[in-house]
Amino acid sequence: MRLSSSLSFALATALIVVACGDEEPVDDDGSSSSSSGTGGTINDGKLRPPGNGTMISEDQACAQMQSAFEARQMALGCSLTVQLCPGFVRGLQLDAMCRAYDEGSVQGCVAYYNGAAACPDLDPKHCVPTIFPETDTCM
Repeated sequence: MRLSSSLSFALATALIVVACGDEEPVDDDGSSSSSSGTGGTINDGKLRPPGNGTMISEDQACAQMQSAFEARQMALGCSLTVQLCPGFVRGLQLDAMCRAYDEGSVQGCVAYYNGAAACPDLDPKHCVPTIFPETDTCM
């Protein structure tokens, strides 16, 4: 009797551990970004850098990306009109109202902007950072 109780407890504990994993970031279509290393499975020609699992606020994500974009735009002498924060990042997602973003994915977009060699290469809508679903950083 004691053996069966111990086995039942061990089985229940194992099931709880499997079911209670960490929240995983997803792209704007709900696909996981960490499994493929490419930032998701959407094949729309846009860059979707892989994340590192660290959440940052929409304000932080937008400030980092817009700052990098504007600095590169100035360095290259480009004349592009873009949305101000928070629209700069919200416009990249289907469901991004006040969502938390994956820091590694944002850093990948910053690196993309910094690496643009010419104005035609600098596209604010080409790099899509990963969001964490069911988050609200506007509270």
